[in-house]
Amino acid sequence: ISLKILLAVVGLAASGTARDTSYNKIINFPAARNTNYISFNPELPALTGLTVCAWKQDKDNGRARYWFSYAVPGNDNELILGDAKGMHKFYVKRALTQSYMLPSNKVKWVHVCGAWDSETGNAVISINGKAINTVVVKKGEALRAGGNLVIGQEQDTVGGGFDSNQAYIGNLYNINMWDRALTQAEIASMFNEGMCGIFFA
Repeated sequence: ISLKILLAVVGLAASGTARDTSYNKIINFPAARNTNYISFNPELPALTGLTVCAWKQDKDNGRARYWFSYAVPGNDNELILGDAKGMHKFYVKRALTQSYMLPSNKVKWVHVCGAWDSETGNAVISINGKAINTVVVKKGEALRAGGNLVIGQEQDTVGGGFDSNQAYIGNLYNINMWDRALTQAEIASMFNEGMCGIFFA
């Protein structure tokens, strides 16, 4: 699944005009506010595999900063990606995988992917095309359908419960989601092609 609705929403929000049809815009989150986010229902089906990737440029990586949050009734942490305490965080159904690698140069763009496969349970964080950490979580389970997706904040209730201390600060580009765990070769190819590079169906 490529989140084309999300890219369209991002494009319109970034451009400020409905006549601008170039949707590949950088999303800027300049400050920690609980009102600075994008929220919508992507109508995802139940998923037994997934990958979320984005290019990100952090302006503050010292505190908890979440940029991708998918919540369903009964679980506000169904799927989350973000940073906290100097580490990348990837939650699948509340189960955490984390890496120990954040750029010291906050000007630098970084390619981040979180991939999960229900059959193996493997949850993998990849940074700049390389798998940094793999943890087995929620084997045999499925990401629930019908949730709400928020970019730039972490949901404590479906579509709300925002905390400015968890707001993302920085820039995001090319946020995409697939309905399977991409291979490490595919993730590496995306990084090697650069910010305007290839995508996989």
